[in-house]
Amino acid sequence: MKKLVYVVQSEIMTGGVIEAQVIASLRAQCAAPGQPATRLIFLESASEVRKHSVRTKFKEFKSFWPEGRMSLVPFVGRFGGNDAPGRALALALWRERFTKNELIFHCRGPQTTLTAAVAQSLLTKGRIIFDVRGATPFETIHRLGYAWRENLSPAATRAWDVSLKLDRDAAQAADELFVVSPGLRQYAQEELGVAPGRVTIVPSCVGGTNYNEENRRKARLRWGVRDDAPVLLYSGRLGPERLPEHIFRLFRAMLDVNPSARLVILSYLNQLENLAALREAAGVPETSIMVDELTRDEVIKTLPGADVAAIFLEPALRFQLAVPIKLAEYLGAGLPLVVNSVFAWIPDLINERSIGWTVDHDLVEAELKHAATTICASLAQDRAGLRERALAVCEEHFIWPRYVPSIRKAYGTE
Repeated sequence: MKKLVYVVQSEIMTGGVIEAQVIASLRAQCAAPGQPATRLIFLESASEVRKHSVRTKFKEFKSFWPEGRMSLVPFVGRFGGNDAPGRALALALWRERFTKNELIFHCRGPQTTLTAAVAQSLLTKGRIIFDVRGATPFETIHRLGYAWRENLSPAATRAWDVSLKLDRDAAQAADELFVVSPGLRQYAQEELGVAPGRVTIVPSCVGGTNYNEENRRKARLRWGVRDDAPVLLYSGRLGPERLPEHIFRLFRAMLDVNPSARLVILSYLNQLENLAALREAAGVPETSIMVDELTRDEVIKTLPGADVAAIFLEPALRFQLAVPIKLAEYLGAGLPLVVNSVFAWIPDLINERSIGWTVDHDLVEAELKHAATTICASLAQDRAGLRERALAVCEEHFIWPRYVPSIRKAYGTE
C-alpha cells in the first residue's frame, strides 16, 4: 500500500493560504474513496518551531482538520539548503513508521521538492510530485518591484536566472508536475523542459458546491439587506495586488445605479488598515459597507448571501498564470464573478458561460458607470440564472472529484 506525504516547507505562518490551498484541499481529497494514507508535514527551522506563534498556528490547523494526520518537524541548517530539512523529513518518516510501504512526496514549491529529493535518496524510496503553485522567476522579479520582464536591473536579471534554475532543478528531481492552469503547463514545458506527459493540470479546487438558501437568508438578515439589493462581495487578503481601490470604485458606481447596493468584505486574515481611506477616496458611505470577521469555514457558509464576487489582480507577469482558490469558492457558492482581464483564460470562460463581467481597472468613470449599470441590471433580471450557471461551471472545472482520477494516475495509485 502506498502512503502520501504532503510536505510544506517554511510556510506555516502564511496562514490563510495554507488553510485554503493545503488543509481544506487535503480534507476534500481524503474524503474521496481510495485515497492513500496521508500525512501532512510542516517543515520549519528549529528557531521557528520554538516560537509560540508557530506552535499555536499548528494547533489551529489541526483543529480545522481533526481527523487528519499532521506533524510539525524542525530542522537545523543553513537557510535555503536542502540537506538539513531533507534529513529531518527522512528521520521523521522513519520514526513515525511511515516508510514500510512505498511513499509519494507531494511537495508545495521547488525548494520543498528538492528537500524531498534528499529524503528520497536517504530512504531509497518515494515518488516526487512538484506542485507548481506559480512561476518562481515571475514571483521573484515581482517582489523586486518589476511587474514585467522588460528593463530588469542586473540584480533582478540575476535573481530571475537563479529562480529559473531552482524551478528547473525541482522539475528535474520530480517524477510528475501538478500545475494550476494551462499557462503554467506551458511554462513547465517551454521554460523548464518538462515533457507533456509529466505535467497534470489540477486547478485550485473546492470539495463541492455549497449554495444554500438558508445560509443565504441568514447572511442577508445579519447584513440587514433587502432580498433584491445587489451585494458585491470580496473575501480574503485585501493587499495592494488585489486592487482594493478598483473594488471601491466599482462599488461606488453600483451604488450610483442602485442606492440599495451593499459591499461586504469577509475579513478573515485580511489586511484592512486602509479601509477608511479607501472608502473616503471612492466617496462610499460607511453605512453601505459591512465587514465580517469569520473563519474560513464560516466564510464558505456566508458566501451565498452575496450576489456577485470581485476578484481583481494587479496587471503583472506573475498573475497571468494565476487561478486563486477564491475563484472556485465564489463559483461554488453560486456567485457570478467580476474580474479584470489579467487572468489569462478566466475572462474567456466567464464570457463564454455568461457567469460574470470583465471590468478593467483603467476604465474612465463613464465606462465604469456603464459596467455597473450592466451588472445591476443583469442581477435584477437573471439572478437565479447567473447562480445556476456559476454552480455548473464550478462542477465542471473546480471541484476535487473531477481531478481525483488524474491525481491518482500521477501518484501511481490507480
